[in-house]
Amino acid sequence: ASVALSLSDIPWNGPIGAVRIGMIDGECVINPTRKEMSSSTLNLVVAGAPKSQIVMMEASAENILQQDFCHAIKVGVKYTQQIIQGIQQLVKEIGVTKRTPQKLFTPSPEIVEYIHKLSMERLYAVFTDYEHDKISRDEAVNKIRLDTEEQLKEKFPEADTFEIIESFNVVAKEVFRSIILNEYKFFLYYYRCDGRDLTSLRNINCEVDMFKTLHGSALFQRGQTQVLCTVTFDSLESSMKSDRIITAINGIKDKNFMLHYEFPPYATNEIGKVTGVNRRELGHG
Repeated sequence: ASVALSLSDIPWNGPIGAVRIGMIDGECVINPTRKEMSSSTLNLVVAGAPKSQIVMMEASAENILQQDFCHAIKVGVKYTQQIIQGIQQLVKEIGVTKRTPQKLFTPSPEIVEYIHKLSMERLYAVFTDYEHDKISRDEAVNKIRLDTEEQLKEKFPEADTFEIIESFNVVAKEVFRSIILNEYKFFLYYYRCDGRDLTSLRNINCEVDMFKTLHGSALFQRGQTQVLCTVTFDSLESSMKSDRIITAINGIKDKNFMLHYEFPPYATNEIGKVTGVNRRELGHG
């Protein structure tokens, strides 16, 4: 996908490269085979961007040392750069010209400036109030938006609701970004809008055995983020049998673990259809 995007006329900030790192007898193995992975104590996937930047990591391990894990990450980043350099060289040889991106919507500078005057101080007060939680902060920002929207309709009667809302979002983003860059970094501890520093985690609460009729159930809650997990068991005869093609590709004959991941719109206080599987559910489950 990285090569395809790089060779197309679609503008993006790539390319990226990705490698899998295994660890056998204390040594890192680059893109190990399935047979090698069976004896590996580490399964690490590193995706990197140019200038040795890390895009994403995913890993599972068997009690390896922290320094070994950090070393594996550095090795992974090093090899992603080789892939990236190869893609960049290919793009240079072919001579790809990227198209100019077109913005679907550009807020009116006059409306944005007026929103600045009306709501900047109120937004600043909300974003720097560490007593807010996620819900109360959203409610406070929404109240400012509604108040601002009423005044804007009087000042700019020709502007539609979408333009006003998007213009307000531009201002809210600018205020929050300004606070992060110009103020939070000067405090000793308060780096986040909820008052936590960069090393502090939200408190976690766990409940188990919530549904007696299931084989297992648990609720994990960190701050206001909740995950409800349930599990049921069946016999090994009920496992999914793979055909020859799937077995050749994945190396798995039987699949006896099924993960069903659901993330309905109302989980983030939104309205939407609950039919079918969305992108997030497909990627996670």
